[in-house]
Amino acid sequence: MIAPPTHSGKIDYPCMWQFRLIGSDLAALQRCVVELVGHRPHTSQPANASSGGKFVSLNLSMKVQTAEDRDAVFLALKSHPAVKVVL
Repeated sequence: MIAPPTHSGKIDYPCMWQFRLIGSDLAALQRCVVELVGHRPHTSQPANASSGGKFVSLNLSMKVQTAEDRDAVFLALKSHPAVKVVL
């Protein structure tokens, strides 16, 4: 019998965190990232597009200092008009 992993699920901050932004316009998503987190070190990369081309996604990777910092970035991204969904 294989034992399950033994980790607490605790996240040690600061750490790198990845967000996936989904919207209808890749350039608008890229502008959103610059507007909201451009002052902080980050990387962003286009990801998938829906088969009909209606939706595109952008992967954003950045260092977050605390859970509160991570949540604040998530909420800022989520509230931007170019962003339909944040994962």
